[in-house]
Amino acid sequence: MTQLRDADKVPAERLFSAANTTPGEGKQKITVVRNGGTMIGSGMHVLLNVDGAKTAELGTNDAVEIYLAKGEHLLMIEPKYMSTSSSQLSAALVVPTKFPVYRIDINVSGPRFQPSID
Repeated sequence: MTQLRDADKVPAERLFSAANTTPGEGKQKITVVRNGGTMIGSGMHVLLNVDGAKTAELGTNDAVEIYLAKGEHLLMIEPKYMSTSSSQLSAALVVPTKFPVYRIDINVSGPRFQPSID
Protein backbone atom coordinates (compact mmCIF):
# COMPACT_ATOMS: atom_id res chain seq x y z
CA MET A 1 0.00 0.00 0.00
CA THR A 2 1.34 3.41 -0.96
CA GLN A 3 1.77 5.69 2.05
CA LEU A 4 0.32 9.16 1.48
CA ARG A 5 3.67 10.79 2.27
CA ASP A 6 5.32 8.64 -0.43
CA ALA A 7 2.70 9.17 -3.14
CA ASP A 8 3.50 11.32 -6.18
CA LYS A 9 1.21 14.23 -7.00
CA VAL A 10 -0.64 13.81 -10.28
CA PRO A 11 1.13 16.14 -12.75
CA ALA A 12 -0.81 19.13 -14.10
CA GLU A 13 -1.09 17.61 -17.60
CA ARG A 14 -3.18 14.77 -16.11
CA LEU A 15 -5.59 17.04 -14.22
CA PHE A 16 -8.76 17.84 -16.16
CA SER A 17 -11.16 19.61 -13.76
CA ALA A 18 -10.06 22.72 -11.92
CA ALA A 19 -13.47 22.84 -10.22
CA ASN A 20 -12.77 19.51 -8.48
CA THR A 21 -9.07 20.03 -7.77
CA THR A 22 -9.16 23.57 -6.35
CA PRO A 23 -9.71 24.25 -2.63
CA GLY A 24 -12.69 26.40 -1.72
CA GLU A 25 -14.58 27.62 1.30
CA GLY A 26 -16.74 24.89 2.79
CA LYS A 27 -15.16 22.15 0.66
CA GLN A 28 -13.62 19.00 2.17
CA LYS A 29 -10.35 17.64 0.87
CA ILE A 30 -10.50 14.01 -0.27
CA THR A 31 -7.30 12.30 -1.43
CA VAL A 32 -7.51 9.55 -4.06
CA VAL A 33 -4.44 7.28 -4.16
CA ARG A 34 -3.49 4.74 -6.83
CA ASN A 35 -1.64 2.06 -4.85
CA GLY A 36 1.34 0.27 -6.34
CA GLY A 37 -0.45 -3.06 -6.67
CA THR A 38 1.04 -6.31 -7.93
CA MET A 39 2.56 -7.08 -11.33
CA ILE A 40 -0.96 -7.43 -12.71
CA GLY A 41 -2.18 -3.92 -13.46
CA SER A 42 0.71 -2.16 -11.74
CA GLY A 43 1.51 -0.04 -14.79
CA MET A 44 -2.08 0.71 -15.72
CA HIS A 45 -3.35 4.27 -15.49
CA VAL A 46 -6.81 4.91 -14.06
CA LEU A 47 -9.25 7.68 -14.96
CA LEU A 48 -11.10 9.40 -12.10
CA ASN A 49 -14.47 11.04 -12.68
CA VAL A 50 -16.16 13.14 -10.00
CA ASP A 51 -19.91 13.66 -10.38
CA GLY A 52 -19.60 12.76 -14.07
CA ALA A 53 -16.72 15.15 -14.80
CA LYS A 54 -13.37 13.74 -15.97
CA THR A 55 -11.06 14.91 -13.20
CA ALA A 56 -7.67 13.16 -13.24
CA GLU A 57 -5.58 10.33 -14.64
CA LEU A 58 -3.65 8.47 -11.96
CA GLY A 59 -0.61 6.29 -12.54
CA THR A 60 0.93 3.87 -10.06
CA ASN A 61 1.72 5.52 -6.70
CA ASP A 62 -0.03 8.76 -7.75
CA ALA A 63 -2.34 10.78 -5.52
CA VAL A 64 -4.74 13.60 -6.31
CA GLU A 65 -6.47 15.93 -3.88
CA ILE A 66 -10.05 16.74 -4.77
CA TYR A 67 -12.24 19.27 -2.99
CA LEU A 68 -15.94 18.60 -2.58
CA ALA A 69 -18.77 20.77 -1.30
CA LYS A 70 -21.23 19.46 1.28
CA GLY A 71 -23.68 16.94 -0.11
CA GLU A 72 -23.71 13.70 -2.09
CA HIS A 73 -21.00 12.91 -4.64
CA LEU A 74 -20.13 10.05 -6.95
CA LEU A 75 -16.53 9.06 -7.60
CA MET A 76 -15.97 6.69 -10.51
CA ILE A 77 -12.79 5.05 -11.73
CA GLU A 78 -11.98 3.01 -14.80
CA PRO A 79 -8.69 1.63 -16.10
CA LYS A 80 -7.61 3.87 -18.99
CA TYR A 81 -7.24 1.10 -21.57
CA MET A 82 -10.10 -1.17 -20.44
CA SER A 83 -13.19 0.96 -20.89
CA THR A 84 -15.99 -1.51 -20.27
CA SER A 85 -18.82 -1.29 -17.78
CA SER A 86 -17.40 -4.28 -15.90
CA SER A 87 -14.10 -2.46 -15.29
CA GLN A 88 -15.74 0.68 -13.88
CA LEU A 89 -16.06 1.07 -10.13
CA SER A 90 -17.81 3.79 -8.20
CA ALA A 91 -18.09 5.05 -4.67
CA ALA A 92 -20.84 7.29 -3.37
CA LEU A 93 -19.95 9.59 -0.52
CA VAL A 94 -21.60 12.30 1.50
CA VAL A 95 -19.50 15.31 2.50
CA PRO A 96 -18.62 15.86 5.25
CA THR A 97 -17.16 12.37 5.54
CA LYS A 98 -14.92 10.69 8.09
CA PHE A 99 -13.08 8.85 5.29
CA PRO A 100 -10.72 11.42 3.72
CA VAL A 101 -8.83 8.93 1.55
CA TYR A 102 -9.98 6.61 -1.26
CA ARG A 103 -7.61 3.94 -2.50
CA ILE A 104 -7.40 2.25 -5.91
CA ASP A 105 -5.86 -1.22 -6.22
CA ILE A 106 -5.54 -3.39 -9.31
CA ASN A 107 -4.42 -7.00 -8.91
CA VAL A 108 -5.28 -10.48 -10.19
CA SER A 109 -8.75 -10.18 -8.61
CA GLY A 110 -9.43 -7.02 -10.62
CA PRO A 111 -9.72 -3.38 -9.58
CA ARG A 112 -10.85 -2.25 -6.12
CA PHE A 113 -11.89 1.25 -5.05
CA GLN A 114 -12.47 1.76 -1.36
CA PRO A 115 -12.45 4.37 1.41
CA SER A 116 -9.66 4.56 3.96
CA ILE A 117 -8.69 6.67 6.93
CA ASP A 118 -5.03 6.98 5.86
